[in-house]
Amino acid sequence: MNNLTKTIKMHLNDLHSTDENVRANTCRILAEEGDLSVVDDLRVAATDTSVSVRYFAKKAIASITKRYGQEETPFEIELEQ
Repeated sequence: MNNLTKTIKMHLNDLHSTDENVRANTCRILAEEGDLSVVDDLRVAATDTSVSVRYFAKKAIASITKRYGQEETPFEIELEQ
């Protein structure tokens, strides 16, 4: 397992943190470093109880799918009020 894979796995674990700031920040990191393999985990995060986690998870999905030429995402990317 290479270092990037280890780093991604560590971030995926952080999606289960009890701290919503950690979960939201993890989504932001995965938006930059993640690939299509993390989209399913981000879809779960997109249903988080925290508005900010849901927002950043949806943005991460959009960013990753766009980067890999799959620009469609089933989520509306709007910050809920």
